[in-house]
Amino acid sequence: MLEFLNVLERSNVSYVSWKNNHELNFALTGGCDLDILIFNTSICDFNIIAHQNGWIEMENPVAKFNSIYHYFKVNKDSTINHLHVYFELITGDGWIKEYNFPLKDFLFTNRESDKRSGVFILNRNAQAYIFFIRHLIKSGSLFSRYIYKRDLDSYREEWSKCGVSADDLHGIGPIAIDDYIKDSGLNQKFQQPKYMVAFNFRQYLRQYLRYKTLTLMFRRNISFFRRLFNKLISRNKKKFIGGGIVVAISGSDGAGKSSMIVGLKDLYSSFLDCKIYALGKPQGKLLELARSLIRRRDRIESKHSHTLKKQSSLKDAVLACILAFLRLRKASIAVRKARGGNMVLVDRWPTNSHGKMDGPKIINYKTRNSLVSFLASVEQSIYEKIPEADLCFYLEVDIDDALKRNHERVKDGKESDEEIVMRHQNNQQTIPICNKLIKFSNTGTYKEMLPKLAYDIWCEIATFKQRS
Repeated sequence: MLEFLNVLERSNVSYVSWKNNHELNFALTGGCDLDILIFNTSICDFNIIAHQNGWIEMENPVAKFNSIYHYFKVNKDSTINHLHVYFELITGDGWIKEYNFPLKDFLFTNRESDKRSGVFILNRNAQAYIFFIRHLIKSGSLFSRYIYKRDLDSYREEWSKCGVSADDLHGIGPIAIDDYIKDSGLNQKFQQPKYMVAFNFRQYLRQYLRYKTLTLMFRRNISFFRRLFNKLISRNKKKFIGGGIVVAISGSDGAGKSSMIVGLKDLYSSFLDCKIYALGKPQGKLLELARSLIRRRDRIESKHSHTLKKQSSLKDAVLACILAFLRLRKASIAVRKARGGNMVLVDRWPTNSHGKMDGPKIINYKTRNSLVSFLASVEQSIYEKIPEADLCFYLEVDIDDALKRNHERVKDGKESDEEIVMRHQNNQQTIPICNKLIKFSNTGTYKEMLPKLAYDIWCEIATFKQRS
């Protein structure tokens, strides 16, 4: 976070952290969001700088406001930074933010560098002045007053951090507030002002409203029901702007795919909508059980013969076509889910390479069985229709590590050492169907490698979003 703020200054992008500076250190370490106001840069230019430095713009599906944007970054240590970026000084009710104040010049001339972090913040008087306005606005409607009261302890701490008496605010700022200082609730003991005092203050500032007064109650109700629906039913978190992304995690058996996907979901889903799909065995548990029962005898026999060199049986060809169709179906679902703004993590992704892991399986000598030949062409056509994953990280490990991990994992019918070695050798040159393939060395402990993989994925997404 701090590094990026320094980049902004070096890029001649002026900013100030204009509220909640009592939590500044917490925000810099990823504990909460940081609210910054941008003075001299457009959203397009800011986006370019942000993406170049690993930040990605996301949206809150239940609270979208013009000139206010959310940016996130995953760091090398798995901490997550959140920037709340304002291009206008917009505030008001927490749910509708109905005011836009022409105070950018005032704030720019009253910013200073924080002595500990170097972050540009407001000086004490300007910080207290802005807090005063927010304090009365948030107490001037019954709806907003209730929301404000729930977080009163945090606001009390924010006011205390200003270190200024309310009486010292006389004559400060472009918008005169002198007539409301006495009854503001900020003179001695911190408390909410009386409702009518705050209501009259809102009336006094009505020229700065972004919406017509008569629509405010309607907007509050809409926001309330939207948030309630999201909390109880849809449960959406932040989403990518302009569509999400499909990230496939592939690799041979024992490469650590499943463990990594679980860890990645836990990390990313803390702030965005993250879904998981599996394309190695997309048929689900019941169909996989049936398929295993059908193929159990063949599998036992294959350990003592070179069946890969033989023409596929009709039974195997049918099963291979079914598997190809299920992979196509699941891959299409994953892509559609991503286009809705979600991050989609997929355990393995198909390849067009014949005989490779997750690729076409039917061995066809054409002269042996016409029906098998037909099914082989059907299988191939299905794989050609499978959409690309946006990104595919192919996990690479030494064969000794793969064998060790296979011994340690708990799984019904897991592969033997012989099968692990064979698959490891056979799939080294596998190329999944994807827009970009990234080889990732997963030789190391899970605790060491998960943050690195999460960071590398996030950097690739930032680059992908910048291109698109």
